[in-house]
Amino acid sequence: MLIAGTVYTLVERGDRVDLAWVTDSSSLGGLVRRQAESRAAAHALGVEQSRVHFRDFPSLAMVPRLRQDFPAMQALIEGVNADYCMTVAFEAGHTDHDCVQFLASRTGRPLYEYPLYNSAARGFQVNRFPNGSCDYQPLSSEAVRRKHMTMQLYASQWPYMLCARLATPVSLMMGRGEPYRRCPADRDYSQPPHPGTLNVDRIFNRFMRWRFADFARAVREFDCQ
Repeated sequence: MLIAGTVYTLVERGDRVDLAWVTDSSSLGGLVRRQAESRAAAHALGVEQSRVHFRDFPSLAMVPRLRQDFPAMQALIEGVNADYCMTVAFEAGHTDHDCVQFLASRTGRPLYEYPLYNSAARGFQVNRFPNGSCDYQPLSSEAVRRKHMTMQLYASQWPYMLCARLATPVSLMMGRGEPYRRCPADRDYSQPPHPGTLNVDRIFNRFMRWRFADFARAVREFDCQ
């Protein structure tokens, strides 16, 4: 929940916020547990339960299903009548993350991104974009507290939540806030997001089943149809 502080900030200022979990999370935690944790996190951030959405695409299987999954993604975004969307960054950290952003980019809505993890610097980094400048959403002390609360609620994701907590100390979050940026409309998803070895291509991440070359081929095929 590296964007949790921003979500809370938007809700507090009166914006309508919808949260969507796209995959079924079967690879870590399981569907029932992850959905319960997600609903609890949304509640902690002040998001109404009627604005919490699950699409349950099979985890680690989105790469070959882009064309199949797109109608559901498009229907979700059109159904909530989103002014803009915010997704995980295109950073080759996880194949499902890149697929979610790619599909959102094809719905025609303005798109923003926030970083999770990638291998652009020193082999691995959290909460930093692979390259380029970005903006920051300032956080109040209460927004930081809610952010940490959501990390605790995601018990099944503790390895990632621990990395997130260590990478986002209170002084940084209250001083600069959470990073985000507008996605370029002409982004070429068939090209790696940063030089060097990509996280999805590392040997110990073969459990993801798909390498970046597979993703690049899938997006080219999607755009050619």
